Amino acid sequence: MVVVKGHLLRVVNWNPSDTSLSSNEETRFSATQLPTPQPSNYTGPAHLQPLVNSCYEFSDEKYKYQICLFKSISQKEIGGSTHLLSLTRSLGVWKSWEIEDGQFKALLFEAGSVCGSNSSPSGHRQSRVELRCGPRSQITSVEEPRKCYYTAVLVTPYVCGDDSVMAVYPRLSSLHRRRWDQVYTDWENGLVTDLGYNKTVHLIYKEAGLVNDASDNEQRPMSCDECRSELEELKRRVQQLKSELFALRNL
Repeated sequence: MVVVKGHLLRVVNWNPSDTSLSSNEETRFSATQLPTPQPSNYTGPAHLQPLVNSCYEFSDEKYKYQICLFKSISQKEIGGSTHLLSLTRSLGVWKSWEIEDGQFKALLFEAGSVCGSNSSPSGHRQSRVELRCGPRSQITSVEEPRKCYYTAVLVTPYVCGDDSVMAVYPRLSSLHRRRWDQVYTDWENGLVTDLGYNKTVHLIYKEAGLVNDASDNEQRPMSCDECRSELEELKRRVQQLKSELFALRNL
């Protein structure tokens, strides 16, 4: 150990001529890391709470992964050179749910270790862990479909059963359920478009603390084609309402 201005540094046997070592922010002999953000508080079905902080491991040819549900994900290289400092990367901390068709679908982890420039929109590693039904809780796969974005599948008996097991609606407050009922009725009666319905439901998820801004698709601007399609849909609905109003006046 060497003391420099009150800080302890570890000296490693590193050959500066070894050009096989990375010189970017991922280099193994970087001794300092930024503080890890804290995971979000648990939200979701009560029957999943026994899984909070339960950890599972998965290994492939290069890496060992550890997934601690509703907490964090990490990646450690297998069989690295002994003269280098061991590196464990954070692949993200628990942030929110991914909800699909009214069902809790996957866990989203964000703000992991710094990634190379232009590799990730946030500049940090992110992960998605999909929950599927299985006889016992275990990780069945981990992949990196694009640089610095990881996907994993965890099977568990906790999500087995019919659609009600992972349904969002029963877990909402009575206020949020009433709002959902109202916008659904308006949508069925043609008073709200498909886009308007989906945005309102997503806002309900957000207010309930199930999703956060980072996973909020509302932040994406609409394309010109989407705007035109929405406008045409609104025109059609207005014309339909005019026709119904005319018919009522002639009764």
